[in-house]
Amino acid sequence: MDGVSGGHIAGAIVTLLGISAAGVYSGKKVKGAADFATGGGKANQIIVAGTIMGTLIGGSSTIGTAQLAFHFGMSALWFLLGVSLGCLILGLVFTGPLRRSGCQTIQQIIGREYGPRAELLASILSSLGTLIAVVAQLLAATALLTAFLGWPALACAFIAIIVMICYVAFGGLWGTGLVGGLKTLLIYLAVILSSWVILRQSGGFTALYEGLDPVRYRNLFARGIGVDGGAALSLILGVLSTQTYMQAVIAGKDDKTARQGALLSAALMPPIGAGGMLVGIFMSRFSLADSSQAFPTFLIQHMPPFIGGIFLATLLIAIVGTGSGLALGTSTILSNLYKMKLAKENRKMPVSELWLARGLILAILLLAFLFTLGDMGAFILQWSIMSMALRAAAGFIPLCCALFFRGRVPSGYMLAAIVAGPCVVLAGELLYAEAVDPVFFGLLASLVICLLGAAVNKFVKKT
Repeated sequence: MDGVSGGHIAGAIVTLLGISAAGVYSGKKVKGAADFATGGGKANQIIVAGTIMGTLIGGSSTIGTAQLAFHFGMSALWFLLGVSLGCLILGLVFTGPLRRSGCQTIQQIIGREYGPRAELLASILSSLGTLIAVVAQLLAATALLTAFLGWPALACAFIAIIVMICYVAFGGLWGTGLVGGLKTLLIYLAVILSSWVILRQSGGFTALYEGLDPVRYRNLFARGIGVDGGAALSLILGVLSTQTYMQAVIAGKDDKTARQGALLSAALMPPIGAGGMLVGIFMSRFSLADSSQAFPTFLIQHMPPFIGGIFLATLLIAIVGTGSGLALGTSTILSNLYKMKLAKENRKMPVSELWLARGLILAILLLAFLFTLGDMGAFILQWSIMSMALRAAAGFIPLCCALFFRGRVPSGYMLAAIVAGPCVVLAGELLYAEAVDPVFFGLLASLVICLLGAAVNKFVKKT
């Protein structure tokens, strides 16, 4: 792309080498499957927070937020606000019960209460939602690499897949945690310096703000309360229904450490969203062929070359960290299903658990790559929100019932609830998503079925 210089390339190379060294170091921490999946339960607050933020702060929170802000201004803030509230609730309400459950996955908790069929259905539907999120990260990585290298989108997507595999397939949770903390620090520097450059070139925040269209750019609900409010709900509940974030709090060495890590994540994420929003609003003044390239184009054209190269490489690592972290969570779910099947058949593992997890990560990332070969259309952020909605619809109500209302809902009703929620969300995406986020109706369907089951169960017990 025009504007890329030797300074950009040098900054990118230095950053990639430094973060790669941290990834190699993290790989030395992995002695077995437990270290790979949950860090052996030895992580401190920084590793817990780094794991959560290393997955949440990716293409959606940076490139996707800037892209949405390019079109709708302040409503793009909902991604980081939503996930921050989700982490706050995770730390204050769910960390203790999740750790005391003794389970390694959300689906195991559901299966323990409602049986193996419920665990299987929840696993499949949650994995589908997570796969969509991985696809969103690949789209973001493709946009960044296309802006930086000027290569065809297919080649850029393939490069992103290779980097994702190297990022997590050797370090597992230690890779996402250690590198996630370093990446978060660099992202903070990027958004702080970007915001300073934008405000300086715009004549200050007041001048920038007053020059915006109040309906489209100064409105938190520019797309309507039904859409933006639903997006916020999807993100809050999606965090509480996603395997990767459960693994992070389980990795903490004790309840207090895990809780502090989740709360630290909640506090640190909103400023990143604000920085991405400013970049998108600022770049809306310029003509771009593809709005997904707003953030990388800003770094190339408005930053000193070497520093711009550092931040471009950081964005790439942020994206692949999120994608590979989500793949790690999905591999843990599928690995546990496979082990459950073998145990039922009284058979031994044909390969080690560690290599099974790595093989599953490879398969998940390659499947996501195949999805990106088509025309994915919509905003990067919208794919992430839909992913969160599917995970919330499939897992949030069942998880809450399994943790806090044990013995209340019969397993047959829970099976229906697990299936109904995501089906309603998918139907809504096709029929009415432009007016209201379908997560409202997906959660309502799941909740109504569970309440009906609880009422029937109570009546049967009385009689």
